[in-house]
Amino acid sequence: MSNCFTKKISVMKKKINASLTLFLVLILSGTLLMPSCSNPKKEAPPVTTTLGVFTPYSFFPETLNGKVKTVKEVNYWANDNSGTITAGDRISIAARDTFNWTNDILVSFDPEGNIEKCVFLDENDKPFGEWDVEMQDGKMAKAKWLANDTTKNYIDIAHPDENTIEMKRYNAETDTLRNSSTIKLDPDGKLMSVQFFNYKDEPLNEFKFSYGPDGKLDNYAISRDDTVRGGMNFHFNEEGFAQSQEVYNTSNDKKESYIYNYTYDDQGNWTGYTGYKDGKPIVICKRTYTYYEE
Repeated sequence: MSNCFTKKISVMKKKINASLTLFLVLILSGTLLMPSCSNPKKEAPPVTTTLGVFTPYSFFPETLNGKVKTVKEVNYWANDNSGTITAGDRISIAARDTFNWTNDILVSFDPEGNIEKCVFLDENDKPFGEWDVEMQDGKMAKAKWLANDTTKNYIDIAHPDENTIEMKRYNAETDTLRNSSTIKLDPDGKLMSVQFFNYKDEPLNEFKFSYGPDGKLDNYAISRDDTVRGGMNFHFNEEGFAQSQEVYNTSNDKKESYIYNYTYDDQGNWTGYTGYKDGKPIVICKRTYTYYEE
C-alpha cells in the first residue's frame, strides 16, 4: 500500500515510522427482556486487533477483525494480460527504494492484541530487520530494531498523560540520542499529531491528522517550519479498509492516486488486493492470517 511520505524519517530503506495509535471500537446496543420490565444491557465490544505502530501502517492503522495471532503480507508486481490481472514477480527491496510501497512483513500479536514483533522480509522471504516491542503495565515501554540478530536502535516510550506519548530513539552501540517524537491523541485514542525532533531537540516534520463524521481518517498533512510539505487523503470502504488514497504536494495539488480492490476471509479481513496507481494496475498484495482460539 502506498506510504509515500514516511521514507525520510524511517530507520531503514523503506518507510518504517515511529508513530503510535490504538483504535478501540465500542458498540452499545440491545436490551434484556424480563417478564415484568426491560433493562438496558451493554453488549461486549467486538474483538479486534490493530495493525499499526511499528509496522508500515503506523500512520494509517487497520482495525482487523478477530483475535489475530499473526499476519503476513507479501507484495507482487501486477501483470495485465489483456485485462486479466495476475501476480508477477515479488517486489524487490531495490525496487522499493524508488517505488515507495509498504514492505513485506510478518507481524505477531500477544493474546491481548498487543504487537510483539514486526519482521521485515525481502523478496526471497528472508528477514532483513525487525521491531521487537516490550510492554509494561499494559502499555508499550520499549522497542528494539534488530538486524542480523543485533540490536541497532532502541526506542524508550513514555506516557506522561493519557493523551501524550513520547518516544526517544537511541543508537544501541553508543547509547546516544538519534531523534525523538511527541505524539498527541484525542480522548478517544485517535492520532491527532506527531512532531519529530532531531538529536538537538530541534523540530523537524510534523504530521497532523483529521477525521470525518464517521470517525475514519480523512487525511494527514505534513508540515515543517509552518510550511505544508504534502500529505495524503483517504477514503474507506464499508468493511473499514482504505479504498483509495490521494497523495498531494506542497501546492495541495493531487500528485498520485491509488485504488484498492479487495478479497476477504470469513472474519472480514482482507486477504488480497489489486492496487491501481492513476488507473493502472501495479501491485497485487496477498495476506495470510492465523487467529487465537476464542
